[in-house]
Amino acid sequence: MYPGPGARYIDVRIACRIASVVQLSGGRASNDSPSPSQSGGEDTCIRLDQRCWLEVADTRHRYGENLRRYHYEWARRGRPGGDFFEWLDGDDCTAPASCSRERLDREAVRFCAPGAVHEYALRCFGGRIYCVAAASTASAASTASGLPTLPATPRSTSAPSSVPPGLVPLTTGPDGWISVLRDAVIYAGRKETGRFHHSSFFGGMCVDAAGMIVATDGVISRVLPYSGHYRPGEAQIARLLVYLRDHWGLNLASFVIDVQLVLRVARPAGRKMDSPHLWSAETALAFLSHKAHAAQRARLFDTIEHRRGSAGSGDSRGP
Repeated sequence: MYPGPGARYIDVRIACRIASVVQLSGGRASNDSPSPSQSGGEDTCIRLDQRCWLEVADTRHRYGENLRRYHYEWARRGRPGGDFFEWLDGDDCTAPASCSRERLDREAVRFCAPGAVHEYALRCFGGRIYCVAAASTASAASTASGLPTLPATPRSTSAPSSVPPGLVPLTTGPDGWISVLRDAVIYAGRKETGRFHHSSFFGGMCVDAAGMIVATDGVISRVLPYSGHYRPGEAQIARLLVYLRDHWGLNLASFVIDVQLVLRVARPAGRKMDSPHLWSAETALAFLSHKAHAAQRARLFDTIEHRRGSAGSGDSRGP
C-alpha cells in the first residue's frame, strides 16, 4: 500500500525523481532545489509544447492551432519560398479549408507585458484564495494594454482584515480559470479561446506547473491539470500540490484533482472536464510520493540514466 494521506515527506527532489521515471526528461536534482523556472527547468519545469512554438515565433502571436493548419498547408505545397512566415503573409498564401484567413488574423493570443502579469497573481490568506479586483481604473488600463479584464468578484463580508485592499475572494465559475505556477507564485485568469491561454502569462516561457483551478468565494474545489500549451505531467502535478500544501497551507483533503493522466485512463469523446477521474488531492500526492520512492528503491533512475548514457555514447552493441 502507498503511504497514508498524512505522508509529508515528498519534496522538490522527489518531484524531480518523478519527472525522471515518468517523463524520462531532465537530470538528477540538485540539493538546494531552486525554482525550476529560474534555474532553467531541467527537471520539473515545463517548456512550451513544440506544437505551440509557431504561436510564440509569430510576431502577431496568432493562435497556434490555426497556425499549425497553415503550416501543414505550406508543407503540403512543398514549402514554397523556404520561409513559412514570409509565405503566410505574402500574396501566395492559400487558406486551408479548416481555417479561414479572417479567423487566423482575428484569433491572436495576447501576451502579458512583464509589468502587467502581477495583475493575475493569486494570494492566500487564512486558507482562502484572493485575486486582484477589477476596479474601474484597472479595467480601463487593462483594456488599453490589450490584456483581458479580470471580472470583479463581490467581497465576502467575512474576509479577514489582513487581506490587502484591492483583493477579492476568487470565484471562477464551474469551468475554472487557467493557471500557471512560476517562481513560487500562481497566476490565474479566465480563458478566452484564441485570445488568452496558458502561454499568455509569460509569453510562452517555461513554468513550474500549469492547469486550471475551480474555486468559489476563495475556496478551491477542483484542480484540473489541463493545458494544451504546456501538457503537464506527473512531476508538475506533484510540484503544484506540494506548493498548495506548503506555501498556501491548504488542506489537500479538502479538494479533488483529476488523475486521468496519472492512471492512464482513456476518456470518452467530449470535453475533458465533463469526464474527470477525481481523487482527493491528498491521496494523489501520497500516491505520487510512493511511486517515486518505489522507483528510487529499485534504482530505476540509475538504470534510466545508464541507458541514456549508453545511447548518447553511440553504443551499438546488441542486447
